[in-house]
Amino acid sequence: MDRKATDEEKLRALIKNKDRMEQFFRFHSEIKCLLTLCESSQMVQNLFLKIGEENKLICLGKNEAIRCIASIEEMFDVISDAHQKIVHGGEKRTFREAQNKWVNITHEARHLFLTFCEECQRGKGQKASKKPSC
Repeated sequence: MDRKATDEEKLRALIKNKDRMEQFFRFHSEIKCLLTLCESSQMVQNLFLKIGEENKLICLGKNEAIRCIASIEEMFDVISDAHQKIVHGGEKRTFREAQNKWVNITHEARHLFLTFCEECQRGKGQKASKKPSC
């Protein structure tokens, strides 16, 4: 099983423990189904933004900033992209970077991803093994 599949499986388990998140992702799937059934509905169209060939569920934030809502399947890639963009800059910076474009990236999902980032884990080991010079 590759890393993405492992992370997605663990994320699904984490979400099942968080009732609100499970309901949210179920809602996400139902809305996507609704879009395919009612493409002409203006109300449904306002919930989505077409990016390329893909419809993204969106949320309007402060100052009407548009942020997308990630599905479970997208979560790994979203966090990975943010983490790569800040060059393995840590949990808080990864979270802020992901939150610029995505609404529903949780601290738990970000933490889960980073615990499996080999480069970050190697860096932690090197920092911890340094002994103070006397």
